Amino acid sequence: VLDYIACQFCLESNYGTSRFATEFNNISGMKFPRSRPTTSYGFYVGSSYIAKYASWSACVVDYVYRCCYFKFVQSSFKSIDIFKSYLLKSNYCPESDYLNRIDNVYNFITNLKNSQNEK
Repeated sequence: VLDYIACQFCLESNYGTSRFATEFNNISGMKFPRSRPTTSYGFYVGSSYIAKYASWSACVVDYVYRCCYFKFVQSSFKSIDIFKSYLLKSNYCPESDYLNRIDNVYNFITNLKNSQNEK
């Protein structure tokens, strides 16, 4: 599941090159939370209140806070399918094809890793 979350961060941050990743250290694409503990501070971009972080690691910690807040139980990290259902339940997925897009990144990286291991 950690590989899947890393792929989610790759998608959200355009592999660390997006404006939110480079200017705000926001590799997860999260907005500023209003009702849970956070390591972020808010920043307006247009009409959106985006989470800004001191570092990428602070963003990862905030992602964990979000998982705790939405009661991702330990068993939700045992398989990617269970984790995906928790993502859907927590309303993290902004578009209907969001999980498919993460799957595409996951499959691409998995295939790349496998091809490197075959050499």
